This record gives sequence, structure tokens and C-alpha cells, in this order.
Amino acid sequence: MRLNTNKFTFVLLLVLAYILLFRCSATYHLEKAVKKGVKIDSRIDTVRVYFRDSVIKDGFKEYFYNYRDTIIQNNTVYVPKTRYQTKTEYKIIKEQIQQDAKTDRLQLKQDAKTDRKEIQAEKKTSLSSILKFLAVILGLVLLIVLLLKANKKIGL
Repeated sequence: MRLNTNKFTFVLLLVLAYILLFRCSATYHLEKAVKKGVKIDSRIDTVRVYFRDSVIKDGFKEYFYNYRDTIIQNNTVYVPKTRYQTKTEYKIIKEQIQQDAKTDRLQLKQDAKTDRKEIQAEKKTSLSSILKFLAVILGLVLLIVLLLKANKKIGL
């Protein structure tokens, strides 16, 4: 099957004409981006650059300062975040908050544990605990003495 060269050329020219006439330009894409929230700020600053120069006059060097202006143009583009980016950002923030809460709970448990141990250590060495211990010992000694006297009276 032989392809007709005239038809092929016609189709090729038609495709090229379509591409040239109906393609989207850079301004189209820029307008579309601006509609979606892109903000382009152009800031132009003038900066003076000072330099020291010297001239020899009458055998002496004379110094003078001169400057040149330099124009700097900064284009800053603000691109809004997509839904996926904001969703991911919120997810990261949520996980960070949960992690912080977990570490706070563990820290509170650890602090409570150390406080309990400190209180128990204070109770062991306090004067009232020593007096209670002596009272128990004295009570046991009195009980033993009373039991021994009771055994003598009974005659066992």
C-alpha cells in the first residue's frame, strides 16, 4: 500500500498550522497561574557602590571618594500550596503534637516516681519514723516481760 505524498504533505501542513495557531503562550500560563493564586512581586533597588580613587597633583596624592549606582531587580514569586502539601503539613504538625504530648506524659510519670521516692526516703529518716520504730520495740519488750511474769504466776 503506497502512501500518497500529497495527502501526507497536506496532513503534515495541517498539523503544523494547528500547532502554530492554537498552541498556548507563556502569557496564557501566567494568567492561569495568577488566577490560581500566584503572586509575583518585582522590587527594584538602587545600591551605591563607593570606591576610593587617587590623583597625583603637584607631587602629592589626593584621595577622593566616588560612587557608582547599581540597579538590582528582585523578582519574588509566591506559589500557593496545593491541597496535598497543606494536608501533609498538617499531618506532620499533628504527629509532632502527639509526640510532644507522649513525651510530656512520660516525663510527668517519671517526675511523680522520683517525687514518691524522695518522700519515701524522707519518711524513712524522719524523727517520727524513728520514734515509731522505738515505740514498737518498746512495746515488744513490754509484751515479752508481761508474758514472762504471767508464766511465773501460772507456774509453767
